[in-house]
Amino acid sequence: MKRNREETEKKIKEAVGRIVLREGFAGLGINAVAKEAGCDKVLIYRYFGSLEGLTESYVKEKDYFSNIAPVFPGTGEKLTREETAWVAKRIFIGQLKYTASDAEFRELLLWELSHRNQITERLAKSREEKGMQVLNKAGISGEFEGKDLAAIAAIIQGGITYLLLRSKTSDVFNGIDLSSDEGLLRIQNAVGDLIETILS
Repeated sequence: MKRNREETEKKIKEAVGRIVLREGFAGLGINAVAKEAGCDKVLIYRYFGSLEGLTESYVKEKDYFSNIAPVFPGTGEKLTREETAWVAKRIFIGQLKYTASDAEFRELLLWELSHRNQITERLAKSREEKGMQVLNKAGISGEFEGKDLAAIAAIIQGGITYLLLRSKTSDVFNGIDLSSDEGLLRIQNAVGDLIETILS
């Protein structure tokens, strides 16, 4: 029985994803999702409580920073400079790769940037709390030799988000083809270089 519920929930959330890709979050509705999923809308209410509950469950599952669980090297309480750089690169290059490869996540980011509601507010709060836990553990939320690492991390994260959302309407930025593997590799290498330079 539990397996059937899990399979149905997965099918419903996959239906949400298809609608989001076609119509954005504005296209979501109980009837639309039930039709797309090929299930009775009663199941949506039973498993998620409401359209808001379904949307929030889908959003939490798709969000990169809500689900990030980087592996931390070393055994000591405080990471070395090299370990901090290694973790930072994994976090932000991971963000770049995930955002570039997942169109549904990009739609989520666009929705979050253009709509303020209870779901996006809770997502922002949850992401902030989880993100700060990770950054604190990685040692990139305070200062390093007078450098404000939290602000630098925000710029890197925001820059990655902007570039990949902008690629929806314009492939090229500063001569870099954001729609190509080569262009994304250039951005990836630049993120790594920035982190190494900042923590050197």
